[in-house]
Amino acid sequence: MKTGESPEKRGEVIKEYRYIEPRFAPVNKRKSAKPLLASAGSDISKKLYRRKKSHIAVMSLRIALLVFALLLTIDGVACLIYVTFGLGTVLPLALGLGIFAYFILEGQIAKFLRTRFGRVIGVIVGILASIGLASFIAFVSVTLIQSAQAPDTNRDAILVLGGSLHGEELSPPLRARLEVALKYAQDNPSSLLVVSGGQGPGEDIPEAQAMARYLTEHGISEDRIIQEDSSKSTEENISFSKTLLDGTLGEGWNTVIATNRFHIFRALKTAKKFELDVQPLAAPSRPFYLLPNNYFREYAAIIYYFVTGKY
Repeated sequence: MKTGESPEKRGEVIKEYRYIEPRFAPVNKRKSAKPLLASAGSDISKKLYRRKKSHIAVMSLRIALLVFALLLTIDGVACLIYVTFGLGTVLPLALGLGIFAYFILEGQIAKFLRTRFGRVIGVIVGILASIGLASFIAFVSVTLIQSAQAPDTNRDAILVLGGSLHGEELSPPLRARLEVALKYAQDNPSSLLVVSGGQGPGEDIPEAQAMARYLTEHGISEDRIIQEDSSKSTEENISFSKTLLDGTLGEGWNTVIATNRFHIFRALKTAKKFELDVQPLAAPSRPFYLLPNNYFREYAAIIYYFVTGKY
């Protein structure tokens, strides 16, 4: 810009430079601050939204856990009233009450877990609980897969595992086993039937006798039925029945094993232990309200078998 130019001329030259080169334009600090504030507000909103979603998820999980505990407790109390006392009736009730106890003592438990010893206990309990939950889910999944398998036709024998009686009356799980065995026997008339079960507490006759009576009342001839009336457990059911079938059919026979879905895994595992050629014939798990009891009892029995080396 030349000296001696008027102020008006200098102003026009400055305006031209600002138009050509935007970097010469004056900075409006108030306007430039708005994007920063908007960005900060957006970050805060996102954090609040994520925190709200996390809170909703935690609350939903807590409510689901409380509902689960309530159902387990009701089921356990009903079983104590209507079903014979045993491990299967106690485990669901104990678990339900344990969940309620956790919510009642949650503050004290959280305080304990903040101590050094509490952190160690918390890690151990967390690991054991995770292993237990994962193995239980795996057990139920395998049971459902095995139960869905349809057995071959014309197997040499139908082995019906015993269940409880009420006096001389069949329990719902045992009746379900006999129903599927009867259907298979009607469709495969060359198959022998082995009914296996001794006499237990609260039973007026051996289970095998009640089972044979049910089958004959539904059209199965007595010469097709072999009664094994001494066994007291699943292992004895299969072992004693194998001895009888070896004496009747010789070696190399095959069988289907009729039991409820919740029991199919242990039954097949035990049969394989005795080197049987066996396929599952799964019956429904009745009554439905006993499902938690039955699955918990079976899971505990399987853990016991593995720990004691029976499998």
